[in-house]
Amino acid sequence: MQIFEHSFNAQKELKRNITVRIALPDNYSKDETIPFMLFHDAQNFFDVWQAPETKTGTLTMLDNLFKEGLQPFALVGIDTWQDRTYLERFTDFSPWQSSSLFQYIPGWTDVAVSSAGGRGDIYADFIIQDIIPSIEKKYSIGGSAKMRGIGGSSMAAMASIYIGTKYNTIFSRFGFMSPALWCFKDEFTQYISTIEPFKKYDRIYMDIGRKETSDVTYKDFEKIYLEGADIIYQLLKEKSQNILYYIEEEGEHNMLSIRRRLPMMFRYLWE
Repeated sequence: MQIFEHSFNAQKELKRNITVRIALPDNYSKDETIPFMLFHDAQNFFDVWQAPETKTGTLTMLDNLFKEGLQPFALVGIDTWQDRTYLERFTDFSPWQSSSLFQYIPGWTDVAVSSAGGRGDIYADFIIQDIIPSIEKKYSIGGSAKMRGIGGSSMAAMASIYIGTKYNTIFSRFGFMSPALWCFKDEFTQYISTIEPFKKYDRIYMDIGRKETSDVTYKDFEKIYLEGADIIYQLLKEKSQNILYYIEEEGEHNMLSIRRRLPMMFRYLWE
């Protein structure tokens, strides 16, 4: 894969500059437009961070999948906050302020709870109005809903569901891995129950592990993740004709588990 980076000034909207990473197939040519898949938390999918548990090997994985016959596409990654500040990441990814964080993650304070969340619409609009038009102008990628996908894991899965459904005319491939419904269960279920049906040609992939948890001291977290994913699946199934839902028996809430499931997602969405 060929890697390129671009910086977007989002200080006014999101209080930061945003690095967008573009991975193009080795045989990419501007003479032919190819699809792209947009991911949040790009540092995980471009193996930017040094910790082994953050790495997914996604780019090498895609090289191999393309050699095996999967249609080539570009990977577009949006970096999360550089210092991995969880509350700022959560705030970008959530359209609503959460009242649940302190309940599920005791290490986070009441102050954090009162200030986290609520910037999700601004983040979504910046992607749609600034990032996508800019990269499509520079590269021969996307250009129509059938040529665009969006995805992520955990909170980024929730952001992808929200952005993908709010702007359903923009995307047609949706990858939701280990979604974290617990962050704003009531608000999200109310929202998703009101969305328009997906297009006939849309494809949705969603997965969850049976051993997922964000805090081992909260004994019911595995059950909460599974129940949350099932709620999302049931709601999306009513709106879509093409959805694959996979439960990994040994899956945990980490990038090592995500890495195992990525090939399945890519094949289902882009075969």
